[in-house]
Amino acid sequence: MASSGASVAFGSTVPLGVGNAASLVEAVSNVNIIFHQALEEWGQKFDSLRQFYVLRYEGPRAGLQFTISEDITGSGVAHEIDENAEPWFGDISPGYSKNVEIQELSYALALTWKFTYHNRYPQQEAKIIRGAARSVNLRMEHDMAMPLTYCTSASVTNIDGRSVDVSSGDGLSPANASHTVRNSSALYRNRIVTDPQVSRGAIEMGQNLGTQQIIGNNGQPLYVEFDTILTASDQTTFNTALQLMRSQAPLDAPNPSVYNPQAGTMRVVKCPYIDRTFAVGGKAFTHDSTKQKYWGLIDSRNSGFYLVVTLFPTVEGPTSANGGVDFLTRQQNWVAHGAWTTALLDPRCFVWSAVTTA
Repeated sequence: MASSGASVAFGSTVPLGVGNAASLVEAVSNVNIIFHQALEEWGQKFDSLRQFYVLRYEGPRAGLQFTISEDITGSGVAHEIDENAEPWFGDISPGYSKNVEIQELSYALALTWKFTYHNRYPQQEAKIIRGAARSVNLRMEHDMAMPLTYCTSASVTNIDGRSVDVSSGDGLSPANASHTVRNSSALYRNRIVTDPQVSRGAIEMGQNLGTQQIIGNNGQPLYVEFDTILTASDQTTFNTALQLMRSQAPLDAPNPSVYNPQAGTMRVVKCPYIDRTFAVGGKAFTHDSTKQKYWGLIDSRNSGFYLVVTLFPTVEGPTSANGGVDFLTRQQNWVAHGAWTTALLDPRCFVWSAVTTA
């Protein structure tokens, strides 16, 4: 960035921009650096839901509507055959599929002439740009959290007043007691019975769903081994899960020499976006105490959550025309925007407890 002693020609009306840049071009460059640094830092946060999502980048000119599909799978058990007899033919069937539509999202900033021209708050300018990146990130996190936040619904009206499909690949609510598969009449559940609060017994109930209830496309039992306990913002829920996973002895053991078989088997992640809801048309998300104790188990290595992106979040600044200043207001307009959508294709990657709290 240029030093505070940078100068422009006498009579120039070009605001110096972020970091006291010597030109509008440099100001735009500085803004992009700050914005994308903030994006990258957020993506590396331990509590970001991006770690559980499969990223599918489509790029420009890819259209707005896509179909996400599982691979075609074959299943069955090999059979003995007599000499010269035909072999036994297994079943081949497609898995879940889901139609999604890309949405463009934006967040605009207007920096006043005094703010930019006189470089009144050079440190605050950078914070404002980072705030724009935070706003975009918050929306993406909330979009990714919706199948967990509204786990008992197939659709929900979002903050913009648009009906959003949060169902899984079978068209049912994300956490359900009767999920269907494509090539069998058998059903399975990924919602923990009675929606218990987190405890050793509740975790074992969830693990049993992964080993005894979850089935493949042809109805054959699968073995799902969860590697993460995911909680909403409730600190007690998070701490209890953390204790269960890190204690050398079970919490209810009569003495410390008793071995804890759960120790170190799963990591624990607290995601505060799960219990954030909104008022339609509102400007911000708010805490929802009725969802703060939600938790579940996730197999992050075989995730069925998808983030489909055609434009990664970016920021666009004013052009050189008029020095980047609006003719009437003398302000600089910046717009952060991106284009993406989220989808839960395969609900077999997680089990969930929608704990009811007052």
